[in-house]
Amino acid sequence: MKVEQYLEPQPDPDFQRELFSKGVVFVELEVHSYCNRKCWFCPNSFIDRQSQVRTLDELVYLQILRDLAEINYEAGIGFSGYSEPFSQLIFFKRLNQASEILPSANLHANTNGDYLNEDTLRMADDAGLCCLYVQLYFDRGEEYTQKAIEEKMHELQRRIPFVKFHEAGNCWFGLYGHIVLKVYASNFRKMGQNRCDLPICNNLVRIKSCLEPMKFVSVRHNSCVVPCCDIRSDYEKHKAFILGKVDSEPGSLFRIYAGAKAATWRKRLMTDKPKEYPCRKCTRDGRRTNMKQSIDGMRYCLRLRELKNG
Repeated sequence: MKVEQYLEPQPDPDFQRELFSKGVVFVELEVHSYCNRKCWFCPNSFIDRQSQVRTLDELVYLQILRDLAEINYEAGIGFSGYSEPFSQLIFFKRLNQASEILPSANLHANTNGDYLNEDTLRMADDAGLCCLYVQLYFDRGEEYTQKAIEEKMHELQRRIPFVKFHEAGNCWFGLYGHIVLKVYASNFRKMGQNRCDLPICNNLVRIKSCLEPMKFVSVRHNSCVVPCCDIRSDYEKHKAFILGKVDSEPGSLFRIYAGAKAATWRKRLMTDKPKEYPCRKCTRDGRRTNMKQSIDGMRYCLRLRELKNG
């Protein structure tokens, strides 16, 4: 596909499907709203994600999966958003539905690790999860040091001792059933994003172009589609950036992706001019790699280490 075709609205349903199929490498589905933490670097610190648990409408969710199956979608599907997926049993049901309808897709989740144990990992494995990123978080007052990272990793290992991890730099890789686990820590004081206007980093004005709205699609728990993981549908100043709301009609997600608002968003970000709010201080790379290649690479490294260790 030509890049120019992503920068203009496309009304033909068949072409919308082709555009999505050739462009998107990661679909994020926030199947519920709940998060048990209020991290200082996350908008959940002031946006309520605890008093109620809201879920993505099942009819909408299943239609999204059927639409993706129609285009033989085999890339990445994520189940995080601004929620902690493992906190709710609905996650495992939705995971299983995805693995049945999209058996070749790479099902991925991010977690804070608080709910990880043998039962939850077994349920995730049985439901078809392929890859799990476990992030070791630091509170605002904690010092980010190698020793502190290792202490947090040891704490995680004590809770899931049945997973054998291999260290690789500042990351640890492990395998549970069919799930590849990656454990890591991030220094948000240096690489965090000013999401929802949180003053995390004093970033320069962004000039660099961004392909994120071409490669990535996120459906929030309220069925709203946003062009980037830093954009929220439940933050007042971001509501104008919602690309549309998915319904249970066939092709709804494709229509939104190929619609006028999405095309305009991509067109604005393709230039090398200073970006407007909310992208003005963004430092993200703006590229998406093939998740299957990433997972296969991690499995390969784990296998080599197993052979090396006898």
